[in-house]
Amino acid sequence: MKSSAPLSVTITNLSSKTSPISHFKSIATASFSNWPLAIIKDEGCNTIDEYVDKLIVDHENEEGLPFTFCALLDCDDNTKNVEEDDTTSTTTAAAAAAATTTTTTNTNTTTTTKGETNNDDNNHNSIVIGSITLTTIDIPARPELTPWLASLWVDPIHQNNSLSKKLITRLLQEASIFTYEDGGDQKYKEVYLYVKKSHEFGVTYYGRFGFQAVEEYLHNEAIVVIMKKDLIATTSGT
Repeated sequence: MKSSAPLSVTITNLSSKTSPISHFKSIATASFSNWPLAIIKDEGCNTIDEYVDKLIVDHENEEGLPFTFCALLDCDDNTKNVEEDDTTSTTTAAAAAAATTTTTTNTNTTTTTKGETNNDDNNHNSIVIGSITLTTIDIPARPELTPWLASLWVDPIHQNNSLSKKLITRLLQEASIFTYEDGGDQKYKEVYLYVKKSHEFGVTYYGRFGFQAVEEYLHNEAIVVIMKKDLIATTSGT
């Protein structure tokens, strides 16, 4: 059963310096569950642990891209408000985060090598129940289109709590502050995303935030709709 009870959710950025390993693992698990082909082909990661390592490295610079916002739920609040559903897959991100937080040797080595010693799961009492990323490239064959709103997901048992809207709105508010990575000070004026053409609801949903379809494209063996939004306009979604 999806949770419809009010939740105390914090939207915060993912950081290699402050976020615990369990948060990275939750996002990696959700990503493999939702977009396995994209993670393997576009990100070059064949396992969850490999993707955890990549996420940690990618999020060392908090002032550049990729930049990820996470929806964090306090574990105590989760216990009080979420009704367990026996049909919910144990591979969801929330389940992964609540499970053991033992990490691989490679993950620990990456963290220690970079001097990131604050990622102690014992000091955190929250789980990731959703996230969204702003990244420079989401379709490698189209580098001229940048940046991209990507990897939006919300744990299935929390999809009645408007978290997708909150994550999208928050990311769009922040997107215009970033500058191109060529050393200049030019800020991004638009943002892109893509959804599968067969996912008609996705096209309609993102349209509520001001995104417009600009072309269809073959990507990872599927026809996708590339959508664009001007960052000058302010939208809140519905």
